Amino acid sequence: MVIFASLPETGSGRQSTTTDAWNSIVQAFTNVRLADSDGAAHESIVTLSIQLNTALVYYNNATTFAAQNNTASENNYSNLSISVSSNVAAEAKALDDTARNQQLVRQEVAHGVAFILAVISATLVVELDRFQRLFRKRKIVMIENASS
Repeated sequence: MVIFASLPETGSGRQSTTTDAWNSIVQAFTNVRLADSDGAAHESIVTLSIQLNTALVYYNNATTFAAQNNTASENNYSNLSISVSSNVAAEAKALDDTARNQQLVRQEVAHGVAFILAVISATLVVELDRFQRLFRKRKIVMIENASS
């Protein structure tokens, strides 16, 4: 809340580039958090977090210049922040999609294996008597062949 309170207000009805930068950072953070919760690689999350921190530093510089009424520097740092955080948001979204797809594949494989094992188990239970008779007959045949 403190950060939102420090955002400069614009006289016109349009948002400042600093507000746009903050919104971009929030979106990037949300995407990184989603990618992390969906099982994306830890190293990738760390890399994106470092980049997001860089965007936050640019944002803080922009708010400092906004407080000093230095619009040119404010816009420059806001645009840098937007650029970095937009890249982070896009990379995090792609990482999240990949993590979700991998999770889906793992679930499908697990369900497939469980189904196959269930069919094998059911077959063994239902046909156990038949298998026991078959093995007894083979055992008898093997004993008769060995004694001959």
